[in-house]
Amino acid sequence: MSAARAAEIASKSPPDVSGTKEMVIHTRDHTVADSARHIATWQTGTLQSLDMMAVYSARAEGREREFDDLLKARRGLA
Repeated sequence: MSAARAAEIASKSPPDVSGTKEMVIHTRDHTVADSARHIATWQTGTLQSLDMMAVYSARAEGREREFDDLLKARRGLA
């Protein structure tokens, strides 16, 4: 992967990048109908994120988007 492509991916919303990876992995092992349902469910949560507000605010103000990092995954109940 080129540095330019990596920079382009890094400029995107972290939940969207991880979600895209999840969708690609899911669709290779499932039917089109199952994949479409999975994607619709994922988008329900993603499209309500604060990142969407950041995208539209930045676009309206003519500036670059800034996104928070994803939270670390917790292990166990503690």
